[in-house]
Amino acid sequence: MKKPGSGSLTLTHNETNRLNLPPDQVISAYRQLFQIEKSFRMSKHDLKARPIFHRKHDSIQAHLTIVMAAMAIGHYLEQRSSMSLKRLIRTLKKYRTFEIAIQGQTIHAASETPPEITRLISQLTDSNDQN
Repeated sequence: MKKPGSGSLTLTHNETNRLNLPPDQVISAYRQLFQIEKSFRMSKHDLKARPIFHRKHDSIQAHLTIVMAAMAIGHYLEQRSSMSLKRLIRTLKKYRTFEIAIQGQTIHAASETPPEITRLISQLTDSNDQN
């Protein structure tokens, strides 16, 4: 595989002990492994996860459940948007909505969203269009 503009050739060697697998399945398995590793990097960096030291089994299980749920949601968002999670967060964090309750009245406020952001949000939330 040639890197754009580098003028050099990069070779990748994948090794397996599963002799019955065709080459495309081996490559697919390594790509899935890359995605899993990418997810763990995402969970620590993009989710701003800090080391947490749990001692009780229930606390460890709860923490891992939350991390795995966040990774699954991140993967879902990447698949639906065709964007990296980092780029998606950077794009959407400019647009916010909030409610303020003052003396029994609720005021709703929202950033104006451009058409491309409205389409992106629709793409993420439309349950009829499963990718």
